[in-house]
Amino acid sequence: MASIKSLFPLIILCLSIFACSFSPKESKPVNSFNKAPVTNNDETFDLAKLTLKEPDVPGMVAERKVKTEYLTATDQTIIGFERLKISSAEILRYAGNDLSGINHTVKNNVLLHYNEKTKGLAFYEVRLYTEEQSAALLAALKKIGKPEFEKLGVSKGAIEIDEDGNEIKKASEEKQTFRVWENSKNGLTYYLVERGKGESYTLELTVLNRSENYAKQWISFRSLDWYK
Repeated sequence: MASIKSLFPLIILCLSIFACSFSPKESKPVNSFNKAPVTNNDETFDLAKLTLKEPDVPGMVAERKVKTEYLTATDQTIIGFERLKISSAEILRYAGNDLSGINHTVKNNVLLHYNEKTKGLAFYEVRLYTEEQSAALLAALKKIGKPEFEKLGVSKGAIEIDEDGNEIKKASEEKQTFRVWENSKNGLTYYLVERGKGESYTLELTVLNRSENYAKQWISFRSLDWYK
């Protein structure tokens, strides 16, 4: 018979295993810092939600991993500001409506204007060339309420003249519609212009806070307050 001394190590080992098998499991504390940070990329981007106080436009766009469009001579801004032109549905969305589309070779797009130094968003322009998406945008804007100003079927204004200074009569004069909304809830102003129809149709929406100095410069540059 084995001596008690020789069995002692075996007894200790069994007791250790027994104790471990019945020891309560420690619950790991939930540490919020271990979670992935929530970014704009975790939510559907929507132009209607912008407050024009967003701090980092290039970063905001980079999070969406979308391709920006090349800027042209018509994609203007004011001194001290830059802009990004985007036609992707990831960014070109308003009140849940996908505004992306193409009319022949011209893409619907949004131009985000931001401060060169701070990168903060200043204002934005939506340019649409497809009537279906324009109708969806207009329906969303009408939910703001009655426009402060509305003029339907206004003549474009500009005329063409020949080398002798005589007006060139057009077979059909291009018309435009002009609407302005003032949103008391967010302090933003919405300028909407529609021109033409069919293949020549265009819609331009400018959204800004008119109390800002740079907004006043843009309003003057684009003559957006011509109706006052």
